[in-house]
Amino acid sequence: MELLTADDVLNKTFSTTKFREGYDVEEVDDFLDLVLGTLRSLYEENDGLKAQLATGQQNVEEVPDAPVPGSDLPPVAESPVEDAVADGSELEQSRAAALAAEAKAAAAEAKLAEAQAAAEEAAAKARDLEAELATALSAQESVSTPA
Repeated sequence: MELLTADDVLNKTFSTTKFREGYDVEEVDDFLDLVLGTLRSLYEENDGLKAQLATGQQNVEEVPDAPVPGSDLPPVAESPVEDAVADGSELEQSRAAALAAEAKAAAAEAKLAEAQAAAEEAAAKARDLEAELATALSAQESVSTPA
C-alpha cells in the first residue's frame, strides 16, 4: 500500500452527485480508508521507532566500563628503567582502553540520536495526518449534514 502525502489529502477532489447536492459518499469513504491506512502505517512506524529508541537508550546505559588499567600487566620490574618502560606501557594501554570506550559511547550516542530524530519525524507526520483527517472528516460531516 502506498502511503498518502499531505499534498494528496490537500489536493484530493471528489466528484459531485447528479441527483442531490454533495459528494459521492462511496468515493469519500474510499479516500478516507486510504487516509486511515496511512495513519495506521505511520503509527506502527512510530511505535517501532520508539522501541528502537528505548533499545538504544538501554544499550547506551549498558556500555561496559573500560577495564581497570594495569589489571592484566605483569608484576612491576625491579630496576628504575624497567619501571619507566612498564609505566609507559600501562599508560598506553590505559589510553587505548579509554579511546575504545569513548568510541563505543560515541557510536551508541549516534545511534540513539538517529532513532530519536526518526521517532520525532514519524510523530510529526502522524500529527499532520491526524489534523488532515480531522479536517476531511469535518468536511465530510458538513457535506453529509443537510442544511
